[in-house]
Amino acid sequence: MDRVAHAVDTDAREGKKSSLILLKFGESDSLTSSLDNEAKVIVLKQMADRLKGCLRRADSLARLEEFSFGVIAKNAADGNGGDDGGPLADRIRHAFDQPLAVNDQTFDLSGTMDLDTYPLLKQHVDEVLTGRAGGR
Repeated sequence: MDRVAHAVDTDAREGKKSSLILLKFGESDSLTSSLDNEAKVIVLKQMADRLKGCLRRADSLARLEEFSFGVIAKNAADGNGGDDGGPLADRIRHAFDQPLAVNDQTFDLSGTMDLDTYPLLKQHVDEVLTGRAGGR
């Protein structure tokens, strides 16, 4: 939450526009029921590595819940996103075109990914992070 507040303040001060992207990988029953804890850690690391590969240095990535992540896309108007996620959202979607592989099992997460983007505005941040806002 500190990074979100910092990004909102920085955007306001510098006249920039950042986005908040929330990713949830569907009903993770197939993952949670078929993997032990060690394998789940491997899956989460693979997911995080793929997501990090999509980001620029200025962007931030956080794991929010078991199979949910948040991204602060800094200066989204500079070709990194915008309110609809733009090129960044496309890179994230493309990163999950290939299935993850763990312990001789593969998991296709592309069909379960729910990607929502929001403008990073002070009045929206609390609503978005507490789940009271609808996706765009």
